[in-house]
Amino acid sequence: MVQLKHIFGILLSALILFWGCKSTQPAMDAKTAGAKTEEDSGPALLTFDKENVTQGEFERVYAKNNGGREEAGKHDPAQLQEYLDLYVNFKRKVFEAEALGLDTTAAFKQEFNSYRKQLAQPYLSAKEVEEELIKEAYERSGYLVNASHLLINVDQSASPEDTLKAYQKTMSYRDSVLKHKKDFGYMAEKYSDDPSAKSNKGDLGYFSAFDMVYPFENAAYETPVGEVSMPVRTRFGYHLVYVADRIKSPGKKRVAHIIVRVGDRYSAKTEEQAKAKIEEIYKKLQEGADFAQLASQYSDDPTSAPKGGDLGMTRLLPEMEMLKLKLEEGEVSKPFTTHYGWHILKVTEVEKLASFEESKPMLKQRISRDTRSQISRQALIKKIKKENQFELNQEGFNTFVGQLDETFARGTWKSSPENEEVLSQKLFTLNQDYSKTIQDYTNYYQRTRSRRVGKTPAQAANEILDTYLEQELLKYEEDQLPKKNPEFRYLLKEYRDGILLFTLMEQKVWKKEKKWKTLPG
Repeated sequence: MVQLKHIFGILLSALILFWGCKSTQPAMDAKTAGAKTEEDSGPALLTFDKENVTQGEFERVYAKNNGGREEAGKHDPAQLQEYLDLYVNFKRKVFEAEALGLDTTAAFKQEFNSYRKQLAQPYLSAKEVEEELIKEAYERSGYLVNASHLLINVDQSASPEDTLKAYQKTMSYRDSVLKHKKDFGYMAEKYSDDPSAKSNKGDLGYFSAFDMVYPFENAAYETPVGEVSMPVRTRFGYHLVYVADRIKSPGKKRVAHIIVRVGDRYSAKTEEQAKAKIEEIYKKLQEGADFAQLASQYSDDPTSAPKGGDLGMTRLLPEMEMLKLKLEEGEVSKPFTTHYGWHILKVTEVEKLASFEESKPMLKQRISRDTRSQISRQALIKKIKKENQFELNQEGFNTFVGQLDETFARGTWKSSPENEEVLSQKLFTLNQDYSKTIQDYTNYYQRTRSRRVGKTPAQAANEILDTYLEQELLKYEEDQLPKKNPEFRYLLKEYRDGILLFTLMEQKVWKKEKKWKTLPG
């Protein structure tokens, strides 16, 4: 497949044209992408085999590539004419590629469709929801929360009965804290399914946005200081979150450490020897020795020692996080102990919180990889349903579910003659003119080998239905993008023309040049 940057590089050098890469693209085909629209109206500047380059099309492209219409309007006629000559020459080559049928080849369609999928993705989200999530993440990044938790394990695929039991158990522990005044740390140490609670009593130290899974983060930031949240469900189970403190963030801190461990593999065989050794190292630091050099020489951490003890900006043990929070840039802690050994910690860099505009691209990227992205996706699905008069044939689907047996949840179900009538029914419709059948749904089930171990046939069928509907509704929305979004439509057309020009040049110029170079001298 031709790389996009290669296409743009060739066009830039050959034609002094470029295209921005900021939009997205729908599931329209290459022929539709090349079609004219109302926005490209006006007198024809070039006619080629019944296809025109209009004044409207040229003005749009020129303005886009020259700082906008206002800025482009300041250019002198000679500059405009030069660009027009280049653009007309470019379009002649595109029309020539079409006349040769290069837009009908399997290779072209495969490449075009691949770019189309990439371009469409940014449009397949609810923009207003995404913007709110970005703002929320930025605001939370300005604060640190100190919280503890108590976890009751329950699998995501647990039965409703087991899920209810876990919830009720979690609520009973919450009542013990709130009504019977039990200490939260004591309850976490005794009842939490998080193994670390036996030693830290559920204390997670200070953390900020993106450090925890999103539902847990919500509870930590929305629960008032000194209070216990309601049970919070994550993929691990149900949590109670006790918020001990919330402070303004001093910024992200990069740290390094020196650790002296105890054991047969280490120089310190006893706690006393480890303590004596770390105090000796600390004394050297007080006398002006280089921290990184001492870490490389003495630290028992094989990962960080070669890097001068550097641990980066990742989260550390709660007790180390507490120390990190108190230390200023360049400051070194006194020796302290954790269950791993004796440490000395140094803050090597402090990265202050950037402005919202500076942080926005990074936050958007992190959200796309976080469970937050599902919120935006769910909002988009809801919007698609509302805008396109979505109707689900619930009665027909219920009839289908009633015919299923236990093989459906195992992913081995196969239809039988008794299913034929219900399979032919519509599963859902959009705008009364687009629909999918229950047979389409079962084809998806067979194709993806969907399994829902431990679920009843009805539970499995409904979970798979949610996944199937999301896929089909997003595909439908992608198909509609060219009609709904002019910016997307124009960008898709530019990509199409760019690929065509590259293909033409590859066939007429580079392949011939390659043959010439292989001729004997």
